[in-house]
Amino acid sequence: MPAARIIRRLFVFLRNLIPAGAVRTRIGLIFFGGISLLVVSTLAAAAWMNRSAELALAQVQALQPLRNEALPSPRAAQVVRALLQGGQLNLDPNRLFVFPAESDPKTVALLQQMLDLAETGNQQTRFDSILSELIAYLTVRRADQLGMVRGLFAALFISTTAFLLIGLWFTEELVAKPLEEFIQVTSRIASGDLDTPIRLRESHDYQDAARSFEEMRLELRAARERSANYTRELEQRVAGRTRQITALSRVVAAAGSAQNLTEMLFTALDQALQTVGAECGGLWLTDESAQTLTLAVSFGLSDEFRRAISVLAKGEGMTGQALLRGEMMVIEDIQQEPERVKQAALQEGIRSLVAVPIEAHASIVGVLDVMTTEKRTFTAEELTVLTALGQQIGIGIENARLIAEIRRQAEQMAALQERSWIGAGLHDGLLQTLGYLYLKADQLEAQALAQGLPRMAQELAHQREVLEHASREIRTFISELRETPSPSRSLRVSLEEMLAEILPQNKLQILFQSPQEAEIRLKADAVAHVTRIAREALLNAARHGQAQHAWLLCTRCDNHLVLTVRDDGIGFWPQALPQESSEHFGLSIMRARAARIGGEVNIQSSPGQGTLVTLTWPLEQPA
Repeated sequence: MPAARIIRRLFVFLRNLIPAGAVRTRIGLIFFGGISLLVVSTLAAAAWMNRSAELALAQVQALQPLRNEALPSPRAAQVVRALLQGGQLNLDPNRLFVFPAESDPKTVALLQQMLDLAETGNQQTRFDSILSELIAYLTVRRADQLGMVRGLFAALFISTTAFLLIGLWFTEELVAKPLEEFIQVTSRIASGDLDTPIRLRESHDYQDAARSFEEMRLELRAARERSANYTRELEQRVAGRTRQITALSRVVAAAGSAQNLTEMLFTALDQALQTVGAECGGLWLTDESAQTLTLAVSFGLSDEFRRAISVLAKGEGMTGQALLRGEMMVIEDIQQEPERVKQAALQEGIRSLVAVPIEAHASIVGVLDVMTTEKRTFTAEELTVLTALGQQIGIGIENARLIAEIRRQAEQMAALQERSWIGAGLHDGLLQTLGYLYLKADQLEAQALAQGLPRMAQELAHQREVLEHASREIRTFISELRETPSPSRSLRVSLEEMLAEILPQNKLQILFQSPQEAEIRLKADAVAHVTRIAREALLNAARHGQAQHAWLLCTRCDNHLVLTVRDDGIGFWPQALPQESSEHFGLSIMRARAARIGGEVNIQSSPGQGTLVTLTWPLEQPA
């Protein structure tokens, strides 16, 4: 490291000492230094090889006395060990030679074998054979080294000297003089002058280089002009893209305040496709559980492809992966990674795709897909625009849902006011009229019995029961009108509340079995109809069937729900039930309620066998 630092400092000193324009002086010094370096290197190489040859001769002289040495021999072991590991040996009484540790692999192997034989004293013949082989090998190696020294010294010295001397003359005539002129001509390019042509005389040795520099000058000038044009074009593109993104953000923000969610989504999708120059795409919304994506709007997709991707599970395809991971998914060539997308996308000819999750209040509410039919590399700027667009769409979806919720609440308030008005009208009008009719029927029944008209009294008693049943229904209806309706209710909870209401009024023991299916939330109207049917069936079992026990069960069968009410009452023949009886009137109401939810009521009964009422209706999730 110090030597290298000294040489570097010396080079810097010489470079600063010689003027920059003194080309001949520098070239002369370079050649002189090169000649000197080669001469010194040749002498050093010759000295090193002479040393190697002298070492080989000394090794041979040290091994010669060991011929026919009787084994085991401490003297032979000492000599071999000195040659192998390094040490001092007296080659003659007046000469002490220091041997270095042997590094030649073959020599080391032979010396090691000799040392083992000299110490063990076995195989005298093999020791002599190895000794002869080693002396012969060292002799040949010494001769090769001496030859190399002489040849290397002569060849290198003579050839390099001649080459450098001749090269110095040629360099002066063919390089130095033309180079000075060429440097003056081309220095203008370094100073930034790209408009002045480069011209040298025809006989100039650097004419080809001058033509190359002239071509380079023209290319640099054209590149400078292209760079200026590109800069202006880039500024225009950036300004245009900025205006486009600004306009797009304003459109999406304005659409976010619109009340029509579908219209807002279609506008956002159309703007997204125009922003990145894509041909087709789609926008999916998540369900309440955020486990399923439903296609809301699409553009440029075939009907078959839309049907195939209309509903996607979480993690299904690139769109489902965006929902699962909550991050943008990009694939530039679907054909290279077909396992990441649905087969329908390959059949549609989609090549590139970007799936952008749409977030609102830290939750993913949808996914925006931008697709192309040609292989496409999306730039970082385009991905940034799509991300910002996804955020704007999330705001729009949230705004649309808030508006829908406000509208629903307003409609609910209007419905509550109407329900309150209807309830008041029923209570003050129809219910009072029914009460008056009930009293009149009771009076007429008493008069008929007093006048000996039992049949008429029976008819009047039946009418009174009908009026009483209608009054109960109206009172229940008024009570329900006063309750605030909810969009959905749990069927199990509603049935339990109904049982808690009627159990204290009857001696009927009711066993309610509520499996997992009954936990499904249904529309409030459907729950109300089912609960009223179950209530009517249980009251009929207690009042008319004289039952002691009843069993209420709700089960699910495929896409239908089944409610059964079974009792141990006296039973009856359903087909023989009089049309004008209160029982027939209550069963008619049950069937009407079942029809309103798309179901049907089936009654099985016979005298002495109890009654089984079965309600079956299609399962419909709440809105």
